[in-house]
Amino acid sequence: MTFDEKSTIKLNAGTILSSNAAFTVKTIEMGTNGLSLGSDSTDLTIADNLTVIGGIGSGNADLTLNGPVYVQGSGISSNGGTVTFGSGAGETSFAEGTGMRLDNTTLELKTSLNVNWLDLRGVSSALKTNGNILNINEGIEIGGGSELDFTNVATDNESELSLAGDASITKTGDIVLSH
Repeated sequence: MTFDEKSTIKLNAGTILSSNAAFTVKTIEMGTNGLSLGSDSTDLTIADNLTVIGGIGSGNADLTLNGPVYVQGSGISSNGGTVTFGSGAGETSFAEGTGMRLDNTTLELKTSLNVNWLDLRGVSSALKTNGNILNINEGIEIGGGSELDFTNVATDNESELSLAGDASITKTGDIVLSH
């Protein structure tokens, strides 16, 4: 099968996608089904919008989201590689109780992003905001990785910070957290 930025994949059940080369699709109609990327080489770019209810896990592959993502259930997870929110993903939204669990993963923002919670841990975890704002609404859990630059991370007095291991943070300005 060949996919391109005009292709739509429709899931009828929980699905594991595997490829020995990176590929791009317009969107994936997931319904309430979960999606997992099955190998390190299954780097996936989704060019348009995506609705997530059953969760999407990239494993060790790269996942690039270039359109708005509407996370209504479960969330986004990764065990390696890079999760990128492209410049067209600015209207991404996470429903209450949803977020991202990224282990040994780089989170790269090419647009500002609002997320309820973020779990970013592991020795190779990194945060690249590229000058964009990462707004944490509920909480962030970090640990085990290199120093994280929180200069462009916004929190408020409702946000919680949890340490899952050794962690270092740099931030110009205040870090505001719940009591």
